[in-house]
Amino acid sequence: MATQRQIEQAAEKARKAKVDAYKKAIKNMEEDDKLFYENQLKRQQISEEEFAAACKARSERYAQHSRDVLSVAYMTEEEKYDLSRYYMQKSEEALTEHIKRVTELEKEKAKEALKARRAASEESMENSVSYISDRNYSDDWKDVGDDPRDAFKRVQQRLESSVADGTITQEEYYEKLSDFGTQMYEDRIDNSNRWLRHESEMNRLSTEEYIAGLYRMQTYTQQYYDAGMITQRQYYDGMQSLEERLFAKKQELHREILAQAEEEKASVDNIARARIDALEAEYSARLSDIDKENRDEELAELRAQEKIYASAQTKEGKDRLADIRDKIDNINDEEKREKLKKSLAEDKESVLSAAERKKASIDKNASRKALDIGLYYDGDDGYRMISSAKSTFGSVLKEQNSFAEKSKEGISAYNSELNTLMTDSTNTLAGNILTSFSAFAAGVEAIKKQIFSDVEAVNSLDFSRFGTSKSPIKTSITYNDYGDKNISGINGATDYFSNLGNLLAKGGRF
Repeated sequence: MATQRQIEQAAEKARKAKVDAYKKAIKNMEEDDKLFYENQLKRQQISEEEFAAACKARSERYAQHSRDVLSVAYMTEEEKYDLSRYYMQKSEEALTEHIKRVTELEKEKAKEALKARRAASEESMENSVSYISDRNYSDDWKDVGDDPRDAFKRVQQRLESSVADGTITQEEYYEKLSDFGTQMYEDRIDNSNRWLRHESEMNRLSTEEYIAGLYRMQTYTQQYYDAGMITQRQYYDGMQSLEERLFAKKQELHREILAQAEEEKASVDNIARARIDALEAEYSARLSDIDKENRDEELAELRAQEKIYASAQTKEGKDRLADIRDKIDNINDEEKREKLKKSLAEDKESVLSAAERKKASIDKNASRKALDIGLYYDGDDGYRMISSAKSTFGSVLKEQNSFAEKSKEGISAYNSELNTLMTDSTNTLAGNILTSFSAFAAGVEAIKKQIFSDVEAVNSLDFSRFGTSKSPIKTSITYNDYGDKNISGINGATDYFSNLGNLLAKGGRF
């Protein structure tokens, strides 16, 4: 018969076996679950999301095991505690695996989302590049109601949104925007050059129109730079290149102008030569009439005819007589022949002078055209561009206006102080002037008294009618500190004393 100790040992053994069975059942269940999902994942039978969900479920079961074991009656408190802690540890491991998987999934999803956004951004950029290239090629920006600067602004805003949502970095933003602006500018320059080249080759473009095209290129180069579409270096390089091409084309245009001027002057010379030839032929014919041979016989015949018509009474007869006498004069009058030669020389000189004036006008017009296109030609230095100070002047004027506006209050205060100062100065000056006038009046009064009291000196002056203009009586009088006055004749005395007193009243003799 078993002893109590043996019974207790057997019971303890059975209890431990039961505990082991409890632990083994849970262990086998959870390990089988873990292996199952791992194999499924390896075989790609389940997704990462499903595997992460299995890890979370295992974590939750272990947490439940941790709670359930605390209520198992056949376990000791220590066994319950140790096993509960073990299951909680397993729960944390499974949860850690779940979090790890979820984090990796989120990262992967974020990468995929970023990749998708970047792809969409790249596609949008490509579409924008294609759109702008089409507009530049067709030069139909206005026709579609758009503008290159507006298109650039739209792309800039999209890139800013891409930076905000993390699709691209700030560095990528600047790089992409810079590349896009550069591509826009270079593409438009290429299309402009292609158009100019094609139109020139087809002889559908004059040099002036070509120059106008280069100016249009300069205009949009400035616009692109102002809009931040190209860098400062690209702007300077582009402007310099266009300026050099403008200089070359303007020289070409000026040579065309000069060639046209030479053609016009040659035409003027030809017309002048033709006119001179006609004059010489005309005068030669007239001289031939005078200088032809057998003039004596002709003169005798004309004399005879003159006698016949000398007493003509009809108009026809008189006209015939006048014609006969003109012919006689042409034969006899050598002076008339000389006048005819002189007249020819004068007419030729007039034609040549008119031609020279016309050619000078053509040259002047050619020079004016050169200035109009911004080109100066010097025979020694060659061609030079005319630099306009308009923009500089405008800038300086703008700064001056700004300075004047900012200084308005200061100027107002200055004017106020100046007005006060001027008022004070005017009052002081007025007082001084009144004092001076009073002193002057007193001096004049003293002079009067001196004159009127010095009757003897005044009476000694002889301004009688016996004085002559050639030898007038002269005298010198000193009045106080006003110096000597030389008086010559009655007119001098009258002029001098007219404003100082009535000399007649004091015995002056006139």
